[in-house]
Amino acid sequence: MALKFTDFVRIRIRPKPARLRGDDVPGLLGRLAERFEVEPAGSMLALMLLCHGSRLGETRLARWRHINLDAGRWFIPAGDTKTKAEHTLPLTAQACALLRRYQRQQAAQGYSGPLLFPGSHGAPLSQSKANILFTELAQGEWSSHDLRKVARTAWTDLGVDYLVGELLLNHAMKDLDATYIHTTAEALKRRALEALASAA
Repeated sequence: MALKFTDFVRIRIRPKPARLRGDDVPGLLGRLAERFEVEPAGSMLALMLLCHGSRLGETRLARWRHINLDAGRWFIPAGDTKTKAEHTLPLTAQACALLRRYQRQQAAQGYSGPLLFPGSHGAPLSQSKANILFTELAQGEWSSHDLRKVARTAWTDLGVDYLVGELLLNHAMKDLDATYIHTTAEALKRRALEALASAA
């Protein structure tokens, strides 16, 4: 018999309050734009999370071969996701423009490897180094997960359907939903991301 966390703890753990709000986003975008030239990797990592609501782990593992700038699509392999299910995210015109700029900066710095966020010895950026980047960027005021939260909140405020928001976050579906809902809703996900880009 498998043990669960709830076998030991009866108190319901309440979600942490958001440390980053929608009103903070314009200022954050301005700060990221200023830092883009001097700290392109950290800025781009934060922008990817903010634009797509992606997880830090799956984002820092991203490879250029999984980014299709012509079709406007980002494929995340199952092995890189928390849910162990492959995930596809639409890329808006704004995201594609940022990625092209970032790719040019990598080339100008002499990097032509396979990773969006290279770390040491040809490996992707490590979790600990990614956390350091965010601590410096946020000055301890928020975390990478707060970017995911603010994206999800913005989709709700923009009237994006609940299921579409959950599909964008790549949350695991409940058993009954997984039985009856067999769509990745690509067009609806694209519309949601475009709405978020227009609102930012």
